[in-house]
Amino acid sequence: EPMPAVAGLHLAALSKGSLSIAALAEGARQRDVGVYPVDRFRIGRSGRPGLVFGYGALDEQAILAGLARLRRICAELAP
Repeated sequence: EPMPAVAGLHLAALSKGSLSIAALAEGARQRDVGVYPVDRFRIGRSGRPGLVFGYGALDEQAILAGLARLRRICAELAP
């Protein structure tokens, strides 16, 4: 579920499922995809898990390739 952003070159999305965000972020890191758990940037109370996607220094092909890798990681981690 995308979170609205008023500024910046990023997108944050909250999880609707039971997939481990920590495992997803670690799998992404191992495959050179820069996504980060929302909890890393959250101040104060806890909330739903999610990911932050940065895209400011990437071209469209790099973004598409990264998303394809994330899809494969999700498929590997799916219960």
